[in-house]
Amino acid sequence: MSTPDYNSPVKFSLHLEGANLIDSFDLRAMATIVSEFTNIIDHTYCALSGKDRLSRDERKNLSIIATNIERASIHFDAELVVNSMQVVAPFIGLANPYTIWQYTVHSFNFLKYLCHKAKNNVKPTIIPNNSLGFAVNYGDNNTVTVNSTILAILPKSLGNLDNIANAMEDNNISSLKACSDVTPTSSIEVSASDKGFYKPPTFLNPNSVTLRVHIIRLDKNTLNGKLFVFPDQDIPEGEYSFSVIGKQDKLLYIRSYPQDEVTINALVEYKLYEIKGSQVHGLQIINIDPAK
Repeated sequence: MSTPDYNSPVKFSLHLEGANLIDSFDLRAMATIVSEFTNIIDHTYCALSGKDRLSRDERKNLSIIATNIERASIHFDAELVVNSMQVVAPFIGLANPYTIWQYTVHSFNFLKYLCHKAKNNVKPTIIPNNSLGFAVNYGDNNTVTVNSTILAILPKSLGNLDNIANAMEDNNISSLKACSDVTPTSSIEVSASDKGFYKPPTFLNPNSVTLRVHIIRLDKNTLNGKLFVFPDQDIPEGEYSFSVIGKQDKLLYIRSYPQDEVTINALVEYKLYEIKGSQVHGLQIINIDPAK
């Protein structure tokens, strides 16, 4: 078997099916589906290169190019290209087109496997392995070993897959399939019937927490927004969306908005990821101390 050329563009096809696509299609839905699909590839690039997000310069290096578009359904012939690569020898952990495509497809199929088990209320046993990442066993004599890179990709891709399925449902688009000769036996396939399939369940911790925060964004009508939680508190430092419970005095929040720091009492909403466990999804504010 010949050694693959890791740095050559990876050719793949993106095929969308739908009952009425021959005549017309909704541009917004099409743009959403294609954008969410390319975001999944971005997540893989970030995981392989050890980054949280793509910078403007890195977006110039990672290209996803349509080389041909056909009608009947909607079919794109495309290429995944990483420019300005300085490579002495192929390395499987490097963010090159070959490994980006492989990791994207393999993480999708593993995620689909996890979600199928979760929907059937089957809980896995997680076995850490320092050299390989971790192993997953569902008690069926089938242990799947997964490396830490795929672990980094999984939670980020869930929202994109859910958005793709949602965009399909009401817009005459029934399915998406992305495939390449690089992974001849595996592809990425999403259908309109997958709505909700990739959406992690959420739960609310009934015990409230008191947090020091800075409000980043506030909708003065709904009192929804985004805030930053300072470090060394009951939940990890970072930015979180929030909503306000009940009919509270809007003036308190409007006065607190420009302040560097305010204190809130809130319930924490968690998303339950099959592998990584629960992660903070957002905050529901019970009350806020008036800004000084």
